[in-house]
Amino acid sequence: MKAKIFALTLIAVINTEIARAQNPVGEFITSVTDQLIIPSLEDSFAAAKTLNASSETFCDDPNSTTILQVQSDWANAMQRWSSARLFKFGPMIGDNTDLKIHYLPIRKNQIKANLKTDLSSDVHLPVSARGLAAIEYLLFDNRTTSEEMIKLFAEHTQRCAYLMLLGQQLVSDNEKILSDWNSFFAAQFNGKDGKITQAEALGQLFRSMISYFEAVIKNQLGRPAGINAEQSSPYKSEAWRSGTSIDNMIAGVYTFGQLLDIKTGLVDLLENNNQSPVSDKLSKVTAELKKSLRNIESDLFIAVDESPQLVRAAYDNYVELTHLLKQAAKALNIQIGFNDQDGD
Repeated sequence: MKAKIFALTLIAVINTEIARAQNPVGEFITSVTDQLIIPSLEDSFAAAKTLNASSETFCDDPNSTTILQVQSDWANAMQRWSSARLFKFGPMIGDNTDLKIHYLPIRKNQIKANLKTDLSSDVHLPVSARGLAAIEYLLFDNRTTSEEMIKLFAEHTQRCAYLMLLGQQLVSDNEKILSDWNSFFAAQFNGKDGKITQAEALGQLFRSMISYFEAVIKNQLGRPAGINAEQSSPYKSEAWRSGTSIDNMIAGVYTFGQLLDIKTGLVDLLENNNQSPVSDKLSKVTAELKKSLRNIESDLFIAVDESPQLVRAAYDNYVELTHLLKQAAKALNIQIGFNDQDGD
């Protein structure tokens, strides 16, 4: 009997492995969902909750310790979101939830007007006056010391009310995305209900990644560095107030690196399609990009003027990586263009 059970188990395992070998695209989609997308959304949600809690602690007792803690928790929440936004499709873009979490440029006049208003928990705030960017505006100023920031909150109590409201909304928005993925979209994305084909799922994923990197090239690096312009514009850095622009980019690149290297990840998928040269180049350029970003020791706000050659090296790596990603899409017969399934 034991021998029979062992034999049946062995057969089941072999059949599973055969099925995986016959459907590398399905395995890739499942791996990305289970090992990257869901965990990144969970991390972003957890970081939002931590930020919300430390905001309340800071507002209850503004001091040199609590201000540093809430600022640190904001930086972590921003980095966790920077990883998650690599997968900007499906629930993330439904109801513009991604824009509610992070949108630039903020409208300082709207934020200042909100600071003079009694804000209820159900107040409607435009995306330009909420989310991580608005929270950064409240918590940071690269020209202001921690002591001065504490005094600012102490003298303007509405600032804390606004901060805590934004923290609560950030938690709610992150929770909605994660809940939607867990409740229905993960099954759809993995083709379990027939609403999204594997080709469509691959298209959504690749379009999101390419769009992410193109946005970095144009907005997060190109504009601040003044590439294709006459001079640099450091105030156009994504997170110049907090000095975390480079850290946010690193978070996104590391998540992409994981997507390459996980079991049945993009490297395996490309190799299964006889595209080892493309996968090798992607791995090489991703490693070079990580190194070039780490070589920028100061924040982007300073580096665009003091270390422009280092910024340009990272920029060029991003351009090459995006080009290779488009090559990979072409090799996998992925159409890069508008698709209703993206929810745009």
